[in-house]
Amino acid sequence: MYRCAGRWVIRTIRVGDFCRIGSGIRRVWYSSGRGAMVYRIATERDYLRADLFNRETAEESREFFDAVADCATRHQRSCILISVHSSSPMFTVERSGFLTRFTNAGVDPAHKIALVADDQELNHSHEYFVLLGRLHGINVRHFRDEPSALQWFRGAQ
Repeated sequence: MYRCAGRWVIRTIRVGDFCRIGSGIRRVWYSSGRGAMVYRIATERDYLRADLFNRETAEESREFFDAVADCATRHQRSCILISVHSSSPMFTVERSGFLTRFTNAGVDPAHKIALVADDQELNHSHEYFVLLGRLHGINVRHFRDEPSALQWFRGAQ
């Protein structure tokens, strides 16, 4: 349903329930046909970058986390930067799929998941994700900005 690599595409291509908005050599944007949610997953040199826009429901979160976990596995990335933009705060961590998809990967201390949000309410939501994630053994932290998250990734390398 989703891929992690390709070329930039200007036209819109229908792929099952997903609509590919554009893709690059290491980047892909997808929009679910069910709503306005859009996400991009990019394989950077040392980490996987996942940007999420306009997420409203736990089902959309689950779809996004499934895609992120699959791409991280496929591209063998142990550090994942998840940046959430213009989305509703999510406090249903169990229903979002976060714990299910990242519990196994997050147990290894080399695996790091950084969460970044673009507003205060999302920051609080991410703090809750971190709390429950750590209780499940996931190496996850919340950051106010991306440079701090990237510094955390590089700290143990």
